[in-house]
Amino acid sequence: NADGSFPGLNQVLADKKQILILTLNDLKTPFDWVFSYWDYGFQLKPSHNVPTLFNDLEKGDYRAHLLMLEVLSTSELYLDLKKKYINSGWSGWQFLLNYLLNTWQQNGKKVTYFITDPSSGIANSQAMLLNSFKTVTGKVVHNLQPLDYVIWEGGKQQYTNGEFSFPIFSNEKITLTPNSPGFEFSPASTKINGANPGDTLYFFASPVNINKQLQLYFPFSKNTDNAVGSPNQGINHGLLFRPDLERGPVAVFGNKRWVSLPSANELGIVQSDFTFAVWLKMDSLDIEQSILGTYTRDVRGSIHLSLRNSVPYFGFFGNDHLGRNQLETGKWYHVVWRYMKFSGEQAIYVNGKLDSRSFNHPAYGGADSLYIGRTTLVGGKYFNGQMSDFGLWNRALSDTEIWLLAREMSPIKPLGSFNYWYLGITLLVILPIAALMYVFRKRKASFNPTQKFEPIPELVLPAETPVAIPYRNASIQLFGKFDITDPAGNSRIDDLSPKIRELMLVLLLYSQKYAEGISTEELTIVLWKGFDSKKATNNRNVSVHKLRMTLKELSGVEINFQNNFWKIELDSTVEFDYRSCFVYMKKLGDPGNHTPEVLSAFYNVVSKGRFLTGDQYSWLDQFKERVDAEIITLLNFIIEKNQQKFSNAELINWIDLLMLFDPINEEMIEMLMKTLTDIKLARQYYTRFSQEYKLYYGEKFAVPFEQLFD
Repeated sequence: NADGSFPGLNQVLADKKQILILTLNDLKTPFDWVFSYWDYGFQLKPSHNVPTLFNDLEKGDYRAHLLMLEVLSTSELYLDLKKKYINSGWSGWQFLLNYLLNTWQQNGKKVTYFITDPSSGIANSQAMLLNSFKTVTGKVVHNLQPLDYVIWEGGKQQYTNGEFSFPIFSNEKITLTPNSPGFEFSPASTKINGANPGDTLYFFASPVNINKQLQLYFPFSKNTDNAVGSPNQGINHGLLFRPDLERGPVAVFGNKRWVSLPSANELGIVQSDFTFAVWLKMDSLDIEQSILGTYTRDVRGSIHLSLRNSVPYFGFFGNDHLGRNQLETGKWYHVVWRYMKFSGEQAIYVNGKLDSRSFNHPAYGGADSLYIGRTTLVGGKYFNGQMSDFGLWNRALSDTEIWLLAREMSPIKPLGSFNYWYLGITLLVILPIAALMYVFRKRKASFNPTQKFEPIPELVLPAETPVAIPYRNASIQLFGKFDITDPAGNSRIDDLSPKIRELMLVLLLYSQKYAEGISTEELTIVLWKGFDSKKATNNRNVSVHKLRMTLKELSGVEINFQNNFWKIELDSTVEFDYRSCFVYMKKLGDPGNHTPEVLSAFYNVVSKGRFLTGDQYSWLDQFKERVDAEIITLLNFIIEKNQQKFSNAELINWIDLLMLFDPINEEMIEMLMKTLTDIKLARQYYTRFSQEYKLYYGEKFAVPFEQLFD
């Protein structure tokens, strides 16, 4: 199908394509009626235990629709199973049928192709008994996209991707409860009766707050106090604190400089998921540098998160995993160590990207105190360098949460932790350098992942906004540059001073996000933090009065104050692109609404530019990040659903729009290169993409132009 899914039997018959030819050959065939199996399916390696998607993937993408399994009668697995089961009275075909059934139950995918030989004793008719079972099917989605993996709570610890199918007996009753790092679900669980499994199930995933189950957070700006506010504190053993041009105040570690922590039990990481994250910079190269360690050497009971020959290392003693990337001295890196008990995964991330992972590691079982920057392993080692923003969660963070932490788009710093002594140094000594770095880092922070991002759940939408309204009294534009236009078509944005401009943006966005608007207290914190009560009140009253006088000229726009909440009310005659954007996005979530009229209306709104590109306020970042992420997700969805319908020119326009919001989308640059026919234009796109890619990742884009443009 155009969306990449495999057609069902009814669709095959309706399309009169009763014969489908799939090849296992990796090479492309010259025949358009021969399809590569690997575009639609994957293969698991048979194992003595039930094979799983993550531990036994032999080839292909486990998120594909078709599953292949091969068990030959000459294989070691079959011979071992024969000894174990056939001697106890089972026939070969009965066991193999149960093996296929268990594989289906474990992975949430029915075996589509089972390859065996006559000597195995299972006939086609017997294998087809799998089709006699009733089926529970469904999706676990976030922003319209299935999650990459889902853990199903229960005794068997099944895990699947976001599209699942389970067999169920007629007299069976089951409860499905999804779980996945970084998400909570609605509904939390669903009960299924085998007598009537019902239609396709949907579980909707919502990202959790980054602070959920955060046990430790050390900014390392001036002490080792735990900013989370829990009784678990760090004890400073000789650390120094100094300003760094990139990170601000940081902690300096070295020989006999470390931090002691409470026990692993007190921190909640024993026999549990956990995530450690830290910014670090090495001052020297050593065989072993400890980031987190213990003083014990018990098997599976001695945690050591370290740099071994400058490569991130993850272990519990006798249960270890080595990363791939070698870190350099004098450079800041964001490094994350994540453990997930359900799969035994030990994973290492560097600068938000997966460095390496391995599975089937038993959980950490130690109970001793932990130490930042010190361990007794490998002769007893310290960390020689600097650290900042050290965090520990007794849960597994999602890939998106890790990515956001590395991009510093999901801050965990508490309010009130600003360091005025460092500000003084910055202003007097390095203000020009800091300004350049700020611009560069803000540019990096504007990038967003294409999937799995938190939506704006509280956004207040009108019931239905018509696609086109012939006359409007006034318009407010937030995409591209911020602008206000009166009924005569005159821009009034220059009538607003910088503070009044910011006040209007605060009231506009909070009024759309929350039905009641923004409270007086929160408005004061955002715009007049640090002012005494009387001065803040005077400034607020003067600013609101000035804004009201400007808006008086715009019919349909009014500031209201009720029950201590401030709000801008817009009637239906006011053209407000932010409001319209989300109305169209809501419509376009259903492919049935992908009409030329609605697509064109949405395109015209967001093609004016990214959200408030000319306005930079700390409180605004959360709105920018989430709006961009929602648009990126929808644009991917639109292109996926309409790729075959769009003309070349239309497809190029939509890809170009997506890359305005997501300039380093590798999948889109590949699609664009295949669509363009003008080599000069294609090279311009490729050059621009390569420049953005290097700016963002700090490395050259590896795929040459000639390989993409044919």
